Amino acid sequence: MNESQPNYIVPDSESKKLQMQPFYVVSTLKFWLLSIGTLGFFHFAWFTLNWSKLGKVTTARKEQSIYGKITSKIFFVHALFLNIDNTIRERGIVYAWRPRLLATIYVFSVLINIIGLFVTIEANLFVSLPIWFSKLSSLILISAVLFQAQRAINLACDDPKGRTNRKITVWNIGLILATFFVLTAPIATVDVRVDIPTEKALPNK
Repeated sequence: MNESQPNYIVPDSESKKLQMQPFYVVSTLKFWLLSIGTLGFFHFAWFTLNWSKLGKVTTARKEQSIYGKITSKIFFVHALFLNIDNTIRERGIVYAWRPRLLATIYVFSVLINIIGLFVTIEANLFVSLPIWFSKLSSLILISAVLFQAQRAINLACDDPKGRTNRKITVWNIGLILATFFVLTAPIATVDVRVDIPTEKALPNK
């Protein structure tokens, strides 16, 4: 296994090396922060960036509707994982992972999430708690699967720790805050009415 650590890269050349890499490299902290902080929306960008670097994104796919992009995201995960695995093998790197199995787990998890979109969440916190817990568990599972692929990508790009893309940028923070505001907007707009009892008029003497 190639365990040699990459040489130190001066800041001016980090961006250039990042662009030359065949896959999207990102550090562990940044990956998990964006995955959980954006409630999984980062995963769409993750797939797009990796396919773009592989040169697999055609003009037709770029012009797809949102439903087409979701379909591609689900059914092209096997191809992406196998591309990553082939790159690792070609470079003589040994990495114990099972790309086909992980891709299958990802597909089933996403399909379950899509079905869950049609489940109505009750306003009562205690009633909806099991549903929220299942959604959070699914998000963590999906992120964990993609993280295994991310570790393979970092190894394939000779950057095991993802040092070339470890900085949290303003755009990253903005994306997390935007997700937070979108999530809390329905709560902030709830019409709360409180009935204040009026004092009864005293009888005239």
